[in-house]
Amino acid sequence: MTRQLTITGLGDIMLDQRLRLPRVFYHLPDVSIAPGVPPPLVAIPFVNSEASLRWLRSLGRSAADVLTTSHEFRCVAEPAHAGAEGDVDRPFAAIRELLAGSDVVVANLEAPLTTRARRYNNDMCYSASPDYAAAMKRAGIDVVSLANNHCFDYGEEGFIDTLSALRAANVGVIGAGATLETARAPLIIAECGYRVAFLAYSMVGAPHLFATAEESGIAPFNPFVVAEDVAGARSMADLVVLSVHWGNENEGSPSPRLVELAHDCIDVGADVVFGHHPHVPGALELYKSRPIFYSLGNFVFGHSHKEWHSNIAASICFRDNSLASIRITPLAGHFQPAVATGDFAGQCIQRLQDVSRSFGTKLTADEGSAVVELR
Repeated sequence: MTRQLTITGLGDIMLDQRLRLPRVFYHLPDVSIAPGVPPPLVAIPFVNSEASLRWLRSLGRSAADVLTTSHEFRCVAEPAHAGAEGDVDRPFAAIRELLAGSDVVVANLEAPLTTRARRYNNDMCYSASPDYAAAMKRAGIDVVSLANNHCFDYGEEGFIDTLSALRAANVGVIGAGATLETARAPLIIAECGYRVAFLAYSMVGAPHLFATAEESGIAPFNPFVVAEDVAGARSMADLVVLSVHWGNENEGSPSPRLVELAHDCIDVGADVVFGHHPHVPGALELYKSRPIFYSLGNFVFGHSHKEWHSNIAASICFRDNSLASIRITPLAGHFQPAVATGDFAGQCIQRLQDVSRSFGTKLTADEGSAVVELR
C-alpha cells in the first residue's frame, strides 16, 4: 500500500495586540561635545512624551544621530487588527483551504500568548491573546517553533502562558522548553503511515534566551547539538524536519557560512530544513535531493514594513520513502494572508526563481503557484 504525506512549512507568525514603543530612551544632555570626544557617563532617561520628543527634535541633527537606535527614527510596527475586536480566527480566514490540503503544518510563532505578563525589555516586544492558540489549531496549524528571538518578549511568565495555551489547544511545540533537554526534544507525529520528527533551533537571540540544564529557554543552533539530536530523532522516525531561525533580516540570499550549516543539517540526516527570520522569502536549494528553504518569509505578521509584502507556503509531498513533489504557493497580505493571484503571484515566483538560481533550483509556474524540478 502506497504511503503519501504532505508537510507544509509557513513563515513567522506575529499576532501582536499590545505593541508599544520603548518605555524610555536615553539622550546625552550635552549635545555640544565635539565629534570624537567620548560622551559623559551619565545619561538622562526621556519617556515617549510629546514634551520630551519636541525638546529632542529642537536639538537638531546631533540629537537625531543619538536617536538612531530609538524606534522614534526607525520603521515602527503597526498592529493591523481590522475587523471585529476579539475575532482571533480572522488572520487565518483566507488561508484555511490551502492548509486543509496538508497532513501536517508547521510554522514559527514570534509572539508570546499572554495577557498578564510584563514585557521583558525596552525594545519592541510582541504578545497576543492566548485565544490565538486555538485559532491556529482551527486553521490547520499543527506544530509551532518557539525557537526565536521573541520567545521571551514577556519574560518567563509570558513563556509559561504561551506553553499552556498551545498545549491546551493541542498545538505541538518545538525548540523551547523548561530546560535545554526539553527544548531539544523532538516532537514525533504519526500521520499517513509515517512517523515524523520535528526539531527547532535558533541562531538569533540574546545569550539569556538560550536554555540551560537548569533554566528555560530556546534550543541553540549549534552543529554538534543538531547532529546529536537528528541522530536520536532518526532512530525514532521515518522523516526528520528542522525549523531554524537564522539569517539576516530582509535578505533572501544566504551567506556562504549559512549554506555550509544548512548542508551540515542534511549531511547528519535531516530530510527538510525550513528557515525563517529574514521576513522575506529566501532561496530554495535541493541538496542531496533534500529541500532547504533558507527563508519562508512571514505568514501572519501585524507589522508595516515596505519590504515585507510577499511570502510563501512550502508544501512537500513524500510518497513511500521518497520525495515526490514540492509546491510553492505565493501569499499576499500582512495580518490576513491569502493565496496570491495574477501579476503579484507571478512576481513572487520570479523573485524566488532569481534568488534560487545560484543553487541550480528550477521552478516552473503552475496555475498561480510553482513546482520544483526534482533531481
